[in-house]
Amino acid sequence: MIELTVESGPVPIAVRDHGGDGLPVLLLHGLGGSMAHWDPVVPELTGTHRVVLMDLRGHGGSGVGPWSWPAALADVEAVVTALDLGSPAVAGMSLGGMVATRWAARPGCPGAVNLDGLRGYLTAPENYPGLDPALREKELTRLRAMFDEQAAAVTGPLAEIIDELRAAVEEDHIAACRAARSPLLVVAATENLPAQDQFPELTEAYRRGLVRDLATLAEVWNVQVERIGSSHAMVREHPAEVAKLIREFLAA
Repeated sequence: MIELTVESGPVPIAVRDHGGDGLPVLLLHGLGGSMAHWDPVVPELTGTHRVVLMDLRGHGGSGVGPWSWPAALADVEAVVTALDLGSPAVAGMSLGGMVATRWAARPGCPGAVNLDGLRGYLTAPENYPGLDPALREKELTRLRAMFDEQAAAVTGPLAEIIDELRAAVEEDHIAACRAARSPLLVVAATENLPAQDQFPELTEAYRRGLVRDLATLAEVWNVQVERIGSSHAMVREHPAEVAKLIREFLAA
């Protein structure tokens, strides 16, 4: 394993190269996390792939800079170039999955994987079909207050860009999936995180809307949708199954 820093413009990006044989795969973590979140999966992939991890800007050992999708993609490009990865596969969880999906908007990527980086909660009313509007607004107000409290507690470099990140997460990531020009695997969770159990009606309606929207991706020739019996924390809960999904998708 080699640890290094790659310069992406003025932002230093922390990178870890685990080596391994085969097609390089670059792994991206979720919001508020770091490359360490992938540790349970790495041993499952190094037998078939060269595994590289990076901390997204504002996270882990990386420096901070304004958050935007073009900036995040430029960071990925800087790592790919610095490590001479050629045309790697890119897999991400949550926020990292959103970045991987946008990487797939360019042709030539052998495969991108989005692990449950599909959309945030605080989105348009149509994302909660079948839920009474008054109850929906009441629960969304309560959920916003919880997220605001969490955001206010963020410290360190991430605090500088947390508002930009929250706005980015609330964009339409299903549309970004449809815009992929390279093969894209979308993996959706089917179980709740503990925090989601505090909002049962809202979560149930959210899943109905998500199932409806994921069905539209079946029309896109290069997008494959899978569901996993796990919560959003699938990388931690089911690392072997997540690695198998990635391996089989890239092998195909």
